[in-house]
Amino acid sequence: AAAARHSAHVAMVPYVTPSHPYEVTYEDGALLLGSTFGWAFARAGEAIGRGRSTGPDADLDAGWRAWLAMGADIDDVLETVPLRDIPLVGRRFPDWNDWLAHPERDAWWRRVDLGDRPAIPGFWVSGWWDLFLRGSIAEWNRPPQHPASRLVIGPWSHLLDGDAHGDHNYGPASSAAVQDVTGSALRFLHGAFDGTRIAEGPRVRYFVMGSNEWRASEAWPPAGTSSQRWYLHADRSLERHAPAPDAAPVAYTHDPLHPVPTLGGRNLFQGPPGAYLSGPMEQSRLDDRRDLVRFTGRPLDRSLTITGDLVVSIVATTTAVDTDWTAKL
Repeated sequence: AAAARHSAHVAMVPYVTPSHPYEVTYEDGALLLGSTFGWAFARAGEAIGRGRSTGPDADLDAGWRAWLAMGADIDDVLETVPLRDIPLVGRRFPDWNDWLAHPERDAWWRRVDLGDRPAIPGFWVSGWWDLFLRGSIAEWNRPPQHPASRLVIGPWSHLLDGDAHGDHNYGPASSAAVQDVTGSALRFLHGAFDGTRIAEGPRVRYFVMGSNEWRASEAWPPAGTSSQRWYLHADRSLERHAPAPDAAPVAYTHDPLHPVPTLGGRNLFQGPPGAYLSGPMEQSRLDDRRDLVRFTGRPLDRSLTITGDLVVSIVATTTAVDTDWTAKL
């Protein structure tokens, strides 16, 4: 809508929005299997349900029973190799097949690129545990940026609900309702429509998890943020100094058919206990696996607030045809 440059489009309030569909299907080239399949599986069920609502259909009834059976054991379904052989989903929701056929950000994905837009005031809202967080920040920062644009980031999932996520409760001050995010957005829109001043308050409001407090900034990342570099060592320690050039590698055996499950994090779906919950979750429940490596630093001697992007650089080799590595802090 913004790219259409319509004269009536004077402001916008994007809630938990991506920057591009590819970025919530693949992250750095790796398929986000849990969230992506969860969405496709849900849409396939909707398609079957709509068909059954029009009248008796033996094929649809059989499909519905198969869909329910798949939902009872998603973990087993996700071990299907290749993924395009998962029954039912690709037939009822063909986009699933298209996503798998285009692992690169090629011309098929570029069809839905966001066009250039004028500097329209926007009120962006996202959560630390929302799958679309990166897109929301990218679009708020995207030039040309209107000086009245605002960004709010809370400790929320995609639903922006409640003050407890995963294994942690951030307290009543964290609630989107308590912070009156919707009211702020409505006042923002009213100010844009009637021509009154809409650039009130800080440009960025964000919740610091841990200290559980709201902070304000005029930019993202906040001005004055310094960077730190930490190094992975062969003894599985995490240190501020680099390892020796001849340090031994860390090796382990991994079975691609038995992937390490995702516990918490920025995921779209909240569901039954297991791999599909968003938010902070205790990771020690994975400690019995032999295909992950934990690097541990010494206890900090003072508080450390981490605000901004985290980047990991890994030098690795694999005997597999293809391998994706993930890192958690």
